Amino acid sequence: NGFLCREAIRKYIRDLDLLRKPGDVVQYSCLNAILCAEVIRAVSGMEHSEFAAKHVFQPLGMTETGFCPSHEFSARLVPTTKMDYGRGPGGFLLGQVHDPLAAMQGGISGNAGLFSTVADLSRYAQMMLNLGELDGVRILQPETIQQMVRIQNPEAKNTQGNLSRRGLLWGIDETEPGDQGEAMVEAYGHTGYTGTAIRIYPEHGVYIIALANRVHPDDSGKVDLFREKVWRTVGEVLMRAAP
Repeated sequence: NGFLCREAIRKYIRDLDLLRKPGDVVQYSCLNAILCAEVIRAVSGMEHSEFAAKHVFQPLGMTETGFCPSHEFSARLVPTTKMDYGRGPGGFLLGQVHDPLAAMQGGISGNAGLFSTVADLSRYAQMMLNLGELDGVRILQPETIQQMVRIQNPEAKNTQGNLSRRGLLWGIDETEPGDQGEAMVEAYGHTGYTGTAIRIYPEHGVYIIALANRVHPDDSGKVDLFREKVWRTVGEVLMRAAP
């Protein structure tokens, strides 16, 4: 409900017992990403929002990326859903994180709360394609990028029993014997609950950024089919362009 309990929720997550042995089953969870942010805070002494701004966003020139955007950006922000504490016209969330776990942390969380633009995200995607460097500024070492986008769990399955291959937080699409058409194009990426997505094709030097807003006005919009069609279309174009 928009009430802050930052330290309490973080302590609760830190103290949770494991449900399964590491490497046993893949279960996508916001708690994992929140814990990653806690690791950054413990090691660096900074909130991960400050750490990312200092070591990633500012060096990359991503001037419109960050958590809890100020009111000066209000005219360019898109509303999501209506809440009692929404600051936008009609009580809609505007420049406020949609995710409740992140909202309870004041909008600064490892799982949600980052606001950005296509232009800024393009710079990040190009840095990934360049193995950690952009415009003479190195953000990550090539070895780090390779670990991020390498399948870390080749045989791991999700709770439904299907293969669920992931890198370091990235979802990985790797080709399989017998794949045809666009399925032969390797990619990695990530999707967001509100409709956002990024997908990178390292062998082709191509990336896709989709900033849909499926949760406005009542959290009932669907975006999966749209994203699937975009991925399929781009994959087909890349296959036709391949030598």
